Amino acid sequence: MPSFLSRLFPKSQHAHALEQAPQAIVSINERDVVTFFNAAAEQLWGHTRDKVLGQPSTRLFTTSDFKAASREKGQAREVQLTAANGRTFWAELAASMTF
Repeated sequence: MPSFLSRLFPKSQHAHALEQAPQAIVSINERDVVTFFNAAAEQLWGHTRDKVLGQPSTRLFTTSDFKAASREKGQAREVQLTAANGRTFWAELAASMTF
């Protein structure tokens, strides 16, 4: 069933809104492959989307952190991440399902 927003806005507007969001937004498919990586995510991790799209999500965060966030859908979980330059930082990771 289409979401309320998808009935109001075409898919291209969804992608534009996600791209412009000030928060890092990453989309991962059922095979744990990165399918979307917005500009804020590029800035946060220091990776360009060309280097991340199509890659395993473990390039960005551990499998255990992602699985824990997935179990707690909608609730942020504080995790330690590693940027492209090796710098570690704390961030909130939240997961949600999309259709």
